[in-house]
Amino acid sequence: MFSHNTPMTRGSGGAAVALAFAVLAIELTGCPPLVAASSSEHAARRDSEWNGSAAGTSNSIPPLQVLTYGTSANGFSSVARGWSPWGLLANQRINQTQAAVLRQCSELRARSVRTAVDINPTMFDTGELQPPPELHEGHTAAGFPDAGFAHGPADTVQYCVLDSGWSAGCNGDAFGRPMPDLTVFPDMAGLATELSADTGPLLGVYLLPGTFNADRLKLIRGTNITLGSTWKHGNTGKFSKFCRMEFNFSSQGVQEWHNSVVDTLCEDYGVRYIKLDYVCPTSSPDGCEGFPDSRLAATAYHTAVGQSKCNGTMRVGLSWMLDWSAEYWPTWSADADAMRLDEDINNRGQRTLVQFGTVQRAIERYRVFVTSLAQGLVPLRIRPDLDSTFVANPERISGLNDAQRSTMALHWIAAGANLLEGGDLTQIDPLGRQLLFDPALRAVAAQFNDHPMQPRNPRSEPWCQPPWPWTAGGTNPQQLQTWIVGPNARGDALVLLANLGPDEHPRTGPSKSGTFRTECNGTRRVLISLTELGLPVRSIYSTAVVWDGRNGTWRVRTANGRREQHRVLGDTQAAPELAADLAPWESILYKLTRVSS
Repeated sequence: MFSHNTPMTRGSGGAAVALAFAVLAIELTGCPPLVAASSSEHAARRDSEWNGSAAGTSNSIPPLQVLTYGTSANGFSSVARGWSPWGLLANQRINQTQAAVLRQCSELRARSVRTAVDINPTMFDTGELQPPPELHEGHTAAGFPDAGFAHGPADTVQYCVLDSGWSAGCNGDAFGRPMPDLTVFPDMAGLATELSADTGPLLGVYLLPGTFNADRLKLIRGTNITLGSTWKHGNTGKFSKFCRMEFNFSSQGVQEWHNSVVDTLCEDYGVRYIKLDYVCPTSSPDGCEGFPDSRLAATAYHTAVGQSKCNGTMRVGLSWMLDWSAEYWPTWSADADAMRLDEDINNRGQRTLVQFGTVQRAIERYRVFVTSLAQGLVPLRIRPDLDSTFVANPERISGLNDAQRSTMALHWIAAGANLLEGGDLTQIDPLGRQLLFDPALRAVAAQFNDHPMQPRNPRSEPWCQPPWPWTAGGTNPQQLQTWIVGPNARGDALVLLANLGPDEHPRTGPSKSGTFRTECNGTRRVLISLTELGLPVRSIYSTAVVWDGRNGTWRVRTANGRREQHRVLGDTQAAPELAADLAPWESILYKLTRVSS
């Protein structure tokens, strides 16, 4: 048994917004029956799952179905990396101006491109766990800049995604299309050009379904059709939301308008990423703030991208907390590259950017997704979006201690989720630099890009008793949790052991329950065997630590200059079990390389 020990850490607590989960209790190996449900029904079904129907109450270990990601609707086979400012905007830490965005995203450009040698997917197979130490200190090698978000083998682009406030008021250009607010973005095309120079980040923008209610008499580009004549509720301007009117998608000119929007974003402003927000219906207990059903808006933008000069180079992400029941899932999967599983996780109007309670909530939301909807849908054509990471900055800015930041980063990476950082890139600390740009983390992210992580319930010492029947290797929510990524085609896998800390999610909502309902303090040994992981019992694996996210460990260097969190432990022949002593919020990521079967 491989074991690790470390002292307990302290971190920031906090409560999160109540969450209703859209989930059905299913067998792990089956394809779920997906139906729409009310918030109270969602909560009741989740409680049914938590009471044993997902993982069962017997001692039998559920089989592992290997899940894969396929090519997305707009032709992408990797996650979106980069930066998004909403968390900073919501907490008044930035004014979204052209100068401010350029300062932030220039940090991405300064660290872009390391070549395939620097982000080599086979680093762990050769024993070369990371490049020479000097590459971690801001120096260069072979003439290439320091490590960055993008342009490696499996993450070929990075993005600088503007959020709400970039466009002008409640009206569009001469054809009713969103246009930059020139008081804050006087030269959007110039911004895109400057950012993308030297393989820097590509520009993204924030859009909402519908068209501006002030543009009723404007003609759709290339037609004699007024925008008002295409509105669902007539051209009076009533029923608008966020200054926008809902389309009657059977009207002539609607697709032409969406095509003209994508064309001007692509050709005139250099945009390569669209975040389409307030897409409905949602599974949020608070209901939908946008138009009741935005599926056709998502389809129209996807069609427009496919017919534009940016076909194959422009992503579309849908937000937020979408309803993934059977009626709506086919649209999201067929028309977008990523879909938000949760509400915004960032704080609003606070001194810090996020609380760990909402991070717990987002991880649980992903667990529901991957154990219900994802089962039987292979490959998955759309990536989960767990919202931005907030790992770049120290606790006084991010709101997360070092262990929590590592745990957040590792879960987002292992999930194969979008990796858009929401912190202040001009104030990155040493740990933030490692979590964002570490070549070893980048290497395993590239190697396991095609596989989402899945939960496998571990054992613990002392025991942390969940409030429902427990099965080793099951998939229930737990404070002490294990996740497996893969195995891939070679039989290799990643294994993430985590202590998510006491449940910080408030006991509110229809079920009066939190995320995993335990408050186990102190250091706990988290243990799981290869059998409980669902791996072949006779296989032998060489085990390496990719990232040790326990308090202070990431700072330690060995005598040869390598960071201590990257180390080979040996093979599993004599000890077919992984174990780590984890204090609240700590985690550790292993790479298992199969050496024989």
